[in-house]
Amino acid sequence: MAACSIARIMSFGDLAKCPKNLWHLFFRDVKSKLLEFSPIVLNEVQIDEGDQPLSVKETVAANLPELPQDILMEIFALLEIPDLVRAGSVCNSWHSASNELRSLGICKLSQTPCLLYTSESAGDSAVCLYSLVEKREYKITLPDPPIRSRLLIGSSLGWLITVDDLSEMHLVNPITGEQIALPSVITIEHVKPIFNQSGALHKYEYSWHTGSRVHYSEPSVFALSELRDYMHEKAFMFSDTSIGNFLVVLIHNPYNQISFARVGGDKWTWLPPHSHYTDCMYKDGLLYAVNILGEIHAFDLNGPVFTMKMIIGKAQDLAADKMYIVQAPCDGLLQVWRSDEDIEEDYEADLHADPATFVRNTGEIKIFSVDTMEKKRVQMDNLDGNVLFLGLNQSLCLSTAEYPHLKENYTYFTDDNDLWLFGFRDNRRDIGLFDLKHNSREELVSPQLWSNFPAPLWIIPRKRGSYDDSCRGDGSINDSCRGGGGDSHRGDGGRGNAGAHTRTQQRLMHLHSASNSLRLVSDRSGQAMTSNIFHDAMNDEVTGHQPFNSDDDNPVDCMNEEIDPMRHEVDDQTPTTDNVPKTGMTFEPEDNAYDFYNAYAKNVGFSIRK
Repeated sequence: MAACSIARIMSFGDLAKCPKNLWHLFFRDVKSKLLEFSPIVLNEVQIDEGDQPLSVKETVAANLPELPQDILMEIFALLEIPDLVRAGSVCNSWHSASNELRSLGICKLSQTPCLLYTSESAGDSAVCLYSLVEKREYKITLPDPPIRSRLLIGSSLGWLITVDDLSEMHLVNPITGEQIALPSVITIEHVKPIFNQSGALHKYEYSWHTGSRVHYSEPSVFALSELRDYMHEKAFMFSDTSIGNFLVVLIHNPYNQISFARVGGDKWTWLPPHSHYTDCMYKDGLLYAVNILGEIHAFDLNGPVFTMKMIIGKAQDLAADKMYIVQAPCDGLLQVWRSDEDIEEDYEADLHADPATFVRNTGEIKIFSVDTMEKKRVQMDNLDGNVLFLGLNQSLCLSTAEYPHLKENYTYFTDDNDLWLFGFRDNRRDIGLFDLKHNSREELVSPQLWSNFPAPLWIIPRKRGSYDDSCRGDGSINDSCRGGGGDSHRGDGGRGNAGAHTRTQQRLMHLHSASNSLRLVSDRSGQAMTSNIFHDAMNDEVTGHQPFNSDDDNPVDCMNEEIDPMRHEVDDQTPTTDNVPKTGMTFEPEDNAYDFYNAYAKNVGFSIRK
């Protein structure tokens, strides 16, 4: 077995700019583990607290003690991912042990989340990871296409979910650089391909319907690069142990509906008829989704017919800009309400201010325990020693007993406000910590890490997977899960150019409705545009839904007692007002809804007028 010289270790330590030398790094967390080994092994290693590595100037005569690979693997399995990556780069024996851990899918379960972001200074192909443990950043170069040219719409199980400039989605592991194509966007219910004369994919046709109504009878046509600015909202990847595969769930427009796909599959499956979802989680074989009303729906996707039932109904006295659903360490469900700061200043005067100076900050976070038996929410004063991670990542609740470097009863958050992110791409992002005990926010780092677009998000780094997630039992996505479906639908069409308008302005222009009683005014451009986008949002009064089934491949059975169990068969085509089932929904604007929308929109640079 090759020995590692002190000079080589220190050279690598200098390269990594470690605050401590690699000797201290190696034994910082593993001394107790070494004490479990036999005295014979310890005599060979001869570690003492006072031992100091030789300086870089000293020769390579001194060598580290050699350890068997199985012992190295025991030690490496305790390291955080950044430490593991560094250790695996030291020498052949350590690299071999690190690779063996990866091949077995074994790593430390309690990897501390990192903030992943991009920056202009790091380059178009690099991401930065800010370690909450070491309070420093790492730069990682990823394969093409350049990461700064993509949207980041989610992170789960150590993987990013990205959207490229053809509006196609990929899974990306930022630690290994591995990429996996997801099924083509043209297999989503609302998207149809448009081919040019040579047969190459040229544009997308996009339909504005939900499972309960057609909002606009005429579809829109988008360039390949433009669709993602209208459609993709947030995505998740969940380990489905019941079938030994991974499930990818996408919240998408129009109106924040849900579709899902299997990794390695060839299509997306739509889950009508509901909409306005904001977050998802997966537990005990069920997909849980929360909407902006506070309703929680549970989908069973494992049978020949998909079923849905209401876990809890609409929240009363709702005052939140964003809603999340989180699995607590005790296995319960949490519902989290996040609200922006209330801006007290003269908003009319701000119309003449530089839009680049607009700042949006989280002002309040409320946490509720969900009693699924009694179907009620119980507000919590604290997290009982746990912490939350909110943003475009899969929402997390972690125990400080397993993650001692985190601040208990705090929420770590990043910016995931869609209107703000795309309406003001160049502005400072809302990133920080929220002290739930004192109802106050703190900066994550000062000065703030400068990253505005694509939006930063939290990720738990994984070299391959951990032994709590499985597709083949080790948490890795093996070749059998990949398939070729993601690429088989794609054409060679050219790359479209982004339009001159911001995403928010474009959406509202395409959504305009002359019959709408709400007028949305863009404070940034001064251009008036009518829209019913807020008509259909969180304060709509729902008097009843009718379940919807588009075809035999996409069955949905609504089992909620409050939902009429009638079923409707609809042709596999873009719906018209004739073939979409009628609904009991009413969309009457109420004064409290108007006030709520206006307060919300003011924080993102818009005002709403009756």
